[in-house]
Amino acid sequence: MKYFQKLTILFLIIFSRCAVSQLGSTIPNDRVVDWTTVGYHNDPADNLPKYIDSVVVPIPSENPDENYSNITNKILEASKKKELTAVILQNGTYKISKPINFGIGNENIVLKGSGNTEILFLGESSKASNIIRIIGKPSDWKNEIKIIGYDDNTNNIQIFRPIENLVVGDFIEIRVPNGSWHDSEHQKSWNPQDYLGTIVKVVKINKSQNELTLDHSLGTLWHLSQKEKLIPSFVKFTPVQEIGIESLKLSTDDNNNREGFNINIAYAANCWVKNVESAYAASTHLNIGNSTSIEVRNSTFHHAKDYGNPAIPEQKIIAGTGYGVNVARSSNCLIENNVFYHLRHAMIIALGSDRNVFGYNY
Repeated sequence: MKYFQKLTILFLIIFSRCAVSQLGSTIPNDRVVDWTTVGYHNDPADNLPKYIDSVVVPIPSENPDENYSNITNKILEASKKKELTAVILQNGTYKISKPINFGIGNENIVLKGSGNTEILFLGESSKASNIIRIIGKPSDWKNEIKIIGYDDNTNNIQIFRPIENLVVGDFIEIRVPNGSWHDSEHQKSWNPQDYLGTIVKVVKINKSQNELTLDHSLGTLWHLSQKEKLIPSFVKFTPVQEIGIESLKLSTDDNNNREGFNINIAYAANCWVKNVESAYAASTHLNIGNSTSIEVRNSTFHHAKDYGNPAIPEQKIIAGTGYGVNVARSSNCLIENNVFYHLRHAMIIALGSDRNVFGYNY
């Protein structure tokens, strides 16, 4: 009997190893990517920073304008400090009717609750309900620069004209014109433009050769563009950086036009959302667009004001409603260890986003 048990265990070990080996071999080498460079500062570990200094927002008022003024004034105060500073919201419900904005010049701030803190957005029926907006400088595609060569061994790109207004450490946004992948009926009806792309950082500049060295491979993006005889181009990308949202509950009232994000992150890098409960979004709970190295962890997203329900004839169906986390035109984002429920779509990846990881979500 013991001999039979040992033989059975040995067979299971051999079989499981063969199965793992066969599974690994089904993925072509040119499709295998490095997933260890995602999230805040390209590190998938929970390395989100701890604040050094703090300012405290007055206790919630019944006046939405007063709450908004108190919060924004403390954000401005925190912006003047050199170290990462927490803007602490006290326990209670802060009712506001205007979005809280973070932009260029507001870096190194974490908006943080005290354990039982809620921000309730009081909307208007004709306007979108946006609670928190983290938005950098939109890319200027009028001055795009063509990429005429790429070396996959060195991650060097070559451009046609002299390199100007770029320094080591800058980000660039790369896009490829629409190719054969745009031929589906769904894409034609929606008709997005130049959505194959990526966001990378410049780590070396060779002005004499008109070359830039990038921190990530263009890999599939470059090979697809060459296969279709398309010319990628890029522009300088100026993100807002080092903004965190932590330990808050976010929700909206019923007065909205079924559009808006509880959190909207755009043209951003190295920002994070942690320990947040987002409830009853007007449209999408968390939208990440044109951004890189955004980390979302240990949060809960549930319920929406609209689910694009065709069963209600008097309501126009709005695309994008009832969404949890939407990642579009973004790279190196990490969405990990979150809970989603009572949503139309929990997690969305769209518009050529690459090198993003969704893991251990429920």
